[in-house]
Amino acid sequence: MKVVHWKILLLFVVLIPSHALALTISNDNSWSALFGGKAAQYEISLLGLANSQVSIHWELSVKGRVLSRGQGRAGLDRDGLGVVQLTLAAPKLTPSAVVSGQLSVVVFEKDNTDPIAQKKIALNIYGQDVLWAERQALGTRQIQLFDPSQATAKAFKSLQLPYNLISKSQLLNVATPGLIVIGTGLALNDVRGLTSVLLELARNGQKVVILKPVSGVFPLYDSSDFTRFPTAMSLSDHLPLPQLRGLTWPELNSTLTYRLNPSYSDSEAEVEVIPETQTGWSWLQLDYAGSGGRLIVCTVPLIERIDESPVPQIVLARLLANASL
Repeated sequence: MKVVHWKILLLFVVLIPSHALALTISNDNSWSALFGGKAAQYEISLLGLANSQVSIHWELSVKGRVLSRGQGRAGLDRDGLGVVQLTLAAPKLTPSAVVSGQLSVVVFEKDNTDPIAQKKIALNIYGQDVLWAERQALGTRQIQLFDPSQATAKAFKSLQLPYNLISKSQLLNVATPGLIVIGTGLALNDVRGLTSVLLELARNGQKVVILKPVSGVFPLYDSSDFTRFPTAMSLSDHLPLPQLRGLTWPELNSTLTYRLNPSYSDSEAEVEVIPETQTGWSWLQLDYAGSGGRLIVCTVPLIERIDESPVPQIVLARLLANASL
């Protein structure tokens, strides 16, 4: 009986058509949302049979209505890898609108009409005013922005986010309530005493966010007094933000040019910002339960990529909101 079973199995394997060979479709390198009213490049990665040729058919739709479609060919390399760029177009929406779309991708082996792989991808489409719902709440945060490069202030102004630009002296002697934001691109150690001031602010109940510093060493604590230690410390290699509406950052680790690397000894613990490294973390959070203070360091390039997709704008808004919880 065992011999008969093996013969049946072998016959079944032989009869599997060649176009049934496995192929996988990935969208890990692309945003999960796009703007209506302008074309967007969307990257699809394929993994299948080495040195093979495939054709791709795709369409973007909302509630069954096709907004754009296309087709093309791709060659997989000797490792079975291939990349296809799709040009997606969606109609212009009212500024505050958001609709749920679907991108359908079907892959065929060359000159064969039977699909070898297909994937349906949820893809939200936004009007130009992505943050209309968050803007009023963020207005109550009383954002105090220290921004020597002016890049963050420019982005805030474009997004119509309310903020108050403060000087170095105002930052080092800040006494007003609100959310302290350190703009992107700052070398932390270039501002003498900055990290100590920011730690003290957080210990005393202030909310502090540092956006993508380019260098510097940040102590996790700067005192041997245990009562001054944060009550919770966390390092993360992703975006640990609540209520991100299912939005993801494409291939986060491959897009980071700066990472946080911790070091510890018997007397101290610190985090250093290191450029062009494959190891480390993208997120540091210190919480002080007694005072309600919080400090966040985020090395994700939010400001630098703010206009590429609605995703960086939403992540930025959620980051500012999360810091103030």
